[in-house]
Amino acid sequence: MSAAQHPKPILYRSFVLHIWHEGNHKPDEDVVWRMSLEDPHSAERVGFKNANELISYLVRWMDNPSASRHENPKTIGD
Repeated sequence: MSAAQHPKPILYRSFVLHIWHEGNHKPDEDVVWRMSLEDPHSAERVGFKNANELISYLVRWMDNPSASRHENPKTIGD
């Protein structure tokens, strides 16, 4: 059979995104946003200081979805 008859399986992954802000939230202070991604199957959470870190992580993950957690920037609870 040809490759057209056996399509590649679709790689699918879901994450739960948590977003919260830190600080006193006074009118003259900038709000600091934090975020984390959680794997709902393993409960592993990866934390990020800003949106750029989150986006970089997702881009790296899409380039190599089988990468180990040791390549993550920070795992919450470690």
